Amino acid sequence: MVRTLELLKRGWPATLAVALSTGAARADGAVVTTDVVPAPKVELRYEVEKGIVGCLSEPEFLDAVRRRLPDEEPFAEGASILVTTRIARDGRWLHATITHRERVDQTPDAAATQDIVAGSAECSTLSAAAALTVSLTIERSRSLSLAAPPTTTPIPGPQEPSVAAPVGTVGPAPAEPRTSHPAKAAAPPPSAPPAPRTHTEVRTQAAFLVGVGILPHASTGTSFGLTARRGRFGVGLDAGAWLPATIESGAGHAGAQAWLLFLSGSACLHTAWLRTFVCAIGTAGDFRAAGTGRVVSRLSSSAYFAGGARLGTEVPIAGPFSLELHGSALFPVSRPLLRFGNESLWRAPLVGGEIGVGLRMSIL
Repeated sequence: MVRTLELLKRGWPATLAVALSTGAARADGAVVTTDVVPAPKVELRYEVEKGIVGCLSEPEFLDAVRRRLPDEEPFAEGASILVTTRIARDGRWLHATITHRERVDQTPDAAATQDIVAGSAECSTLSAAAALTVSLTIERSRSLSLAAPPTTTPIPGPQEPSVAAPVGTVGPAPAEPRTSHPAKAAAPPPSAPPAPRTHTEVRTQAAFLVGVGILPHASTGTSFGLTARRGRFGVGLDAGAWLPATIESGAGHAGAQAWLLFLSGSACLHTAWLRTFVCAIGTAGDFRAAGTGRVVSRLSSSAYFAGGARLGTEVPIAGPFSLELHGSALFPVSRPLLRFGNESLWRAPLVGGEIGVGLRMSIL
């Protein structure tokens, strides 16, 4: 810069003064690289103070810089290299101030500034010289930004001299150094598989029943119900009827007929062994009887309560259908009694039994 001012004061043209000072800088050993591809983009700003005439316009200044660079479109807004040129008046001199910044993480780094001076009537020459200086500044900045960092080769340190064993010395061979290997990190124990989600299964069922000790003689019946099972536990509700059974008096000219309407609930435990289940059951119903023959025809009814246990198994058939087999033992709380006059025709035993065969269908 000092050399440029000296040349201008001696009357040298501004363009020639800048070229000579730049050539001197190159002779001092500066290296400029202009053919590095791809080159980083540059954001270039140009400003002329109001009242100064004869300077290059902004498009002319950008075009003058572009012609001296190897790529066709070197400029971009927000680029990593920012170069600004401002021409201002200082007394009888015009100053072109060129500022160069490197953006790091979109934050301007420290700035480097150059200043070119010309006479007050030489703005055209000053702006042309500034365009030349800007192009050289951009080339140098690009070459430095693309230069690879030097690689350093580590210098081996001094080696300890090896000591030879004394000649004629007999003894055990020196033990080889033991290399300790770091123990392998124990693999973490496998995580336990997630517990299977328990599903509530809802099924409907219909069964055919054969019973002994519930009505006089062996009797048959039917039931319909709904069961719900979650895991190993299940509950059920059945409604059914035992069909009429008849018993005659000892004289043979009269008798009685009885039937039972019932509602039964169960709580069951299911096992995987042969798909068996064990249930506790409770039954409530309406025990009805009517006389037969010409003499006795009166109808009577009484409440029926019983508790008991059930053992059964379930055999899958296809899809949602399965076959159910079970046997139950019932203990009536109040034992029904059929009487003809003073003659007792039938009294319910202490224990009654039933065998059932049913069809179940899963609906949920």
